[in-house]
Amino acid sequence: MTVWLRRLRQNFDSLSPAARLVSVLVLLLIFLMAARTPLDPDMWWHLRAGQETWENAAPYTADTLSYTRAGAVWVNHSWLGQLSLYLSYRWGGFFGISLWVAALAVLSMAVLLVQMDGPLGLRAALLVLGSLVAATTWAPRPQMFTLLFLPILQALITHAKITGRDRFWLLPPFFLLWSNLHGGYSAGILFLAAILAGEILNHLLDPASPQVLSWPRLGRLAGWSGLSLLAVLVNPNGLNTWLIPFQTLDVSVVEIDEWFSPNFHNLNEQPMLWLLMLTLFALALANRRADGGDLLAVIGFGALALMAKRGFGPFAVVALPPLSRALWSAWRAAPRLQSLLARFQSPPTPQAPWQKAVNLTLVGLIAAAAWAKAGVVSHPTVVQIYTAQQYPTRAVAWLGSQPRGGHLVNSYNWGGYLTWAYPQQPVFIDGRADLFGNEIMGEWLTLVRTQPGWEDLLKKWEIRWVLLENGTPLVDALQTRGWPVRYHDAQAVILEHP
Repeated sequence: MTVWLRRLRQNFDSLSPAARLVSVLVLLLIFLMAARTPLDPDMWWHLRAGQETWENAAPYTADTLSYTRAGAVWVNHSWLGQLSLYLSYRWGGFFGISLWVAALAVLSMAVLLVQMDGPLGLRAALLVLGSLVAATTWAPRPQMFTLLFLPILQALITHAKITGRDRFWLLPPFFLLWSNLHGGYSAGILFLAAILAGEILNHLLDPASPQVLSWPRLGRLAGWSGLSLLAVLVNPNGLNTWLIPFQTLDVSVVEIDEWFSPNFHNLNEQPMLWLLMLTLFALALANRRADGGDLLAVIGFGALALMAKRGFGPFAVVALPPLSRALWSAWRAAPRLQSLLARFQSPPTPQAPWQKAVNLTLVGLIAAAAWAKAGVVSHPTVVQIYTAQQYPTRAVAWLGSQPRGGHLVNSYNWGGYLTWAYPQQPVFIDGRADLFGNEIMGEWLTLVRTQPGWEDLLKKWEIRWVLLENGTPLVDALQTRGWPVRYHDAQAVILEHP
């Protein structure tokens, strides 16, 4: 990490004043894109888990937020990331969370900017496109660490190939930290697998290339990668850490939007398609054979992104460096494009004294605007307004005023919010699909849809309260059986066992 921060500083110092200005402005633009009202549905239970870790001074790994899984072991792969998120809230409120998200997004894109090839204008344009793709996965959740650690891993491998100096020994401690911050460490393992397979392909097709890892170096990379897979076990979850990538994928009862394939009829999802097409086109157009690792990584992560929207961010991160290298290679090989580039290049001229003041003023104004935006979108009043639109804030306030007792059936979409806003009442279900699995999620669906056996589940779980959206089949069925409506508004309804 220190090596790449130093390289970032060296690269920045070597830039012309105009290039420095463009670099800073692009990163500020990314900050503006990433600073949003922090209202992701899963943010709430991540915050609550981070709070439990902080208050108990130990990783939170046994469920206390629900009554359907009370006391069960929870493979909490993001305990350290949750702690980071909670501390940002503890010290800065929702403004702290907005800064947390924006800072991690900017850091990840800055690491990518260092790795990319070509003129700064080309790199800046590609970085904006990549940010449009990755922005769909920028959220107040620990997955932000995966979007930062993946480009750092890329940088480490690229540095080894370009300079011939290996620092593969950094991989085990790197993955140890990653696996405690977020379960997306598996994306890093997949990336290493693509690099190892790609280097074998390079040896078969172009062994004379100076950037192909020699067999001894490839062996060292494989060895340290294997040790990295063992290092992720240095984790409160132990051997269960290896199962993390498969647990959420195994849940098929409830449909989770981020695991759906993209719908490219939606404009906000189309940048992923543009980036994929541009990358494949550039790799085909380049005047040199595509690096095997780049090719396999782009294909693999591209396939994952086409299968699930959750893969947009990792794909953008993986695709940008090889895309820039391929485009710049093709550009340099085309004489007409070279002459076109030369027309727009002017010899460096000394910077006028007033120019630096103008640049600093421009940067200061945009930085102030970015900071102001983060403050506005995370202001308690704004957060309260948006929260009331998405979650049953008034219904929860009413419920909190009533004597406690009995279990609650809640909406899946509201479960995470309830764990944070009404912590004294354990939920039936929330967004932790890996914890509840098909069994509990199936029972929840049976209940809310009044499928055969739903009345037995009411008795099994000793349900006293129901908090669901208006028009839910369970609400209508219980009303016909004499359950009185205790609270009702345009958003939610609360029923109590008679």
